[in-house]
Amino acid sequence: MSLWNMKKRNNIEKSALNYQKQAEESIVKKDFNNSLDELNLAIGEYDKLHIKSRGIVGLFRGAKGKNRDDNEKINEVKQKIEQTEKLKKTFQDINEGNQLYNSGDYEQASRKYQAAKFVLEQNTYKRDELNTDDMLIILNSRIDAAPKLMEAKSLEKNGDEATARSDFATAKSKYDEAINIY
Repeated sequence: MSLWNMKKRNNIEKSALNYQKQAEESIVKKDFNNSLDELNLAIGEYDKLHIKSRGIVGLFRGAKGKNRDDNEKINEVKQKIEQTEKLKKTFQDINEGNQLYNSGDYEQASRKYQAAKFVLEQNTYKRDELNTDDMLIILNSRIDAAPKLMEAKSLEKNGDEATARSDFATAKSKYDEAINIY
């Protein structure tokens, strides 16, 4: 391999590694779309490294071994893409769960949180950088609180119905029960 080809190969590898580094920085910022873009650019760089020569020329250039090494690098990046896509979906579930929770739909929020919790418990990729353990504590508290909040919401509804019937004693009782839950 000529010196020029080695330098070109090294520059391509540096570029691919730089894209991977930027992808990791984006994950920490929870910018999953940018991270996925950077990882795809890294794959594009590694694809440039494939030696196209076949036959005796490829044998002398070491095409088989180098292509195998390049394919391993590409597969590693593809695994990172798969993990990043899972994290992206998980954080979307958490955000949707938060919106549902804040709007009072505790049952649906709990479902979103449980789906996110399952993935986060299994996840090992960037676990510390994403504060996964802290997030699991928050998700667990919201999941645990959901049944109580649904009960309180039901009591409020019963209080509203009693007020509409002018049964103020029952309404006050239902509202007091709801307050004790909150």
